[in-house]
Amino acid sequence: MVNASGIDYKAVFQALPSAVALFTTDLVYADVNEAFLSSMGRTRDQAVGRYLWAAFPDDLKDIDAGLARLADSLTRHQGAEPETLADALLADLTPPAGVTDDTALVVLRL
Repeated sequence: MVNASGIDYKAVFQALPSAVALFTTDLVYADVNEAFLSSMGRTRDQAVGRYLWAAFPDDLKDIDAGLARLADSLTRHQGAEPETLADALLADLTPPAGVTDDTALVVLRL
């Protein structure tokens, strides 16, 4: 998507060095960037179009606790005005094989 000033926002999104995911209002992955795929050890087909909870494998350490905190946060803030909402939740994830850095899932609703 190129705007009137010639900026290709899709290319910028894909080139971001941090893992970023875009969700629909129903918490379905609308798009993810390459850093997200790399850090999560997923393919685009394993994420885009899938519900947030379904995109992660069951064997991630403490994923149930992290997802429960995320669900609680999203439920508590459902319907909040975007300009009054700034909620970030971190849930530790076990990095995929070969990744030595800590990985975190960050969900922002603004």
